[in-house]
Amino acid sequence: MSFAEKMVLSIFGLLILPWMTRNITDDIPGWGSLFHDLVGDGSVSVMVAVLLFIIPNMKQEGEKLMRWNECKKLPWNLILLLEAGFALAYGVQSSGLADMFSKALDFLEDAPFWAIAPAMRCIV
Repeated sequence: MSFAEKMVLSIFGLLILPWMTRNITDDIPGWGSLFHDLVGDGSVSVMVAVLLFIIPNMKQEGEKLMRWNECKKLPWNLILLLEAGFALAYGVQSSGLADMFSKALDFLEDAPFWAIAPAMRCIV
């Protein structure tokens, strides 16, 4: 592995660690409690992504692990679609819409498994 590959791997490891330790358990608060839970996973991701633009790749003088020209080639439409799905899921859950749908579908609780998919298809 080259130096750049090792650095990207270590930066990814550096990203995973804060993601896993922001909220550990109810009894053991993670580092997110230091910021009153105002800092989330997105903030950590941006901070670590900035490191890719700062750390040199040691191939050529002045060249960094990530250049803006390479960043522009990323499939941003897929990234935005994925993030929009997360935002939509959060909105549905925090507004109580997910609970409302769950209660509305209670009648399927006693239905046989083979009947649930056609029933859901008729509802949707």
